[in-house]
Amino acid sequence: MSYINDALFGKQSNEEITSFLKEEGFRARSGPQGEKGMVYVAYGNYAVWFTITDNNIRLYVEYDCGGHVSDMDYDFEEDNFDSFMDAYKSAIEWSKYYI
Repeated sequence: MSYINDALFGKQSNEEITSFLKEEGFRARSGPQGEKGMVYVAYGNYAVWFTITDNNIRLYVEYDCGGHVSDMDYDFEEDNFDSFMDAYKSAIEWSKYYI
């Protein structure tokens, strides 16, 4: 990450996770509730925000025009790619209901 991204969003400690997220289309920015991390938004029946921090995946579901529908959190061991992948797959499965 660049200096400005490190300063604004925090340094990503696990480069394997960060590289994977960039390949998936995630960007460093703020999530729907102001939390900072790597963010991806999937649109379907609803908008599903994926916000990933050092040890958590937060899903926030809203109507396309705004308004909270549901949310879910998945924790994983910090700096552990396998633990992250287990949480990531679970988060995707949960989000399929809303996409």
